[in-house]
Amino acid sequence: MLKLSVCLLTCNSSRLLREVLPPLLKVADEFIVIDSGSTDATLQICQQFGLTVHHHAYTTHGTQMNYATSLASHDWVLCMDSDEILDDEVVAAILALKAGDEPDPACAWRLPRYWFVLGEEVRTIYPVSSPDFPVRLFNR
Repeated sequence: MLKLSVCLLTCNSSRLLREVLPPLLKVADEFIVIDSGSTDATLQICQQFGLTVHHHAYTTHGTQMNYATSLASHDWVLCMDSDEILDDEVVAAILALKAGDEPDPACAWRLPRYWFVLGEEVRTIYPVSSPDFPVRLFNR
């Protein structure tokens, strides 16, 4: 059975965090939050959800995510940004994956990411089309 470490990057993420966390908590066996200096209620919200926050100064997105995955206890990781909300379909797919046989370590999964501007879904934000499908779940 696949064990999953969820890695979440935050910085002043309080606006959406209460929506972001519940679906991630449904799939997480371990939850790693990396914060790069929030001055809003991000840390308090994480605490309300029982999460430990690791502080790491921001240099690049890749550096932050690499640091997060280095803290993971499990080989399989789901890497997310704090403005990305998993929908019910993706949560169900991840739970089914976790319940099945251990996947080939060479596998990785792309998750659909839809873009919204001022509350409206957009199809294209130059140079990105929506949805796009970044790799988010993989064996580290």
